[in-house]
Amino acid sequence: MLLFCAKILNQFQVPLRNIAYRSGLRVSLLVLWGLAWAGFGIPWNGMTNHAHWGVIRWSLIPRPRSIDDAILNFLFYIPLGMLGRRSHSAGAIIAVGFACSLTTELIQVFSHTRTPTLLDVVVNTAGTIVGVALQSRILSRAQPREDVASPQPPESYSSRS
Repeated sequence: MLLFCAKILNQFQVPLRNIAYRSGLRVSLLVLWGLAWAGFGIPWNGMTNHAHWGVIRWSLIPRPRSIDDAILNFLFYIPLGMLGRRSHSAGAIIAVGFACSLTTELIQVFSHTRTPTLLDVVVNTAGTIVGVALQSRILSRAQPREDVASPQPPESYSSRS
């Protein structure tokens, strides 16, 4: 599954070597996120060799029991958006979040223990979008604004001698 996400990043021509040189921590955190995604998102038990297309929940309205799950999913995908934003386009990172989420749900179609839902894909993608927006806001605050000129004293002060 991690290879699948890496292939998607490669489709968007993401310079992974440049990222590693500039920020080893960022890459390490992305790898940890990917391992957590594989560990928690993929149903390692109860897998079958046939699909259960009839169990997919297409509703975007969460059941009372699944509200906590939707909140956790949303929060889990925020770091993906934040970690990938600096050297990637926002659309590429959102596409990776969507692809990872869709992959998880499609794998769950082959599980007796998990139920794939459209709501999970939407919530996970929304978490990625929020992560991208947060990172964009953080970066915009960290960079000096060029449109704001530094205050200059009035000319009348500089002309006095």
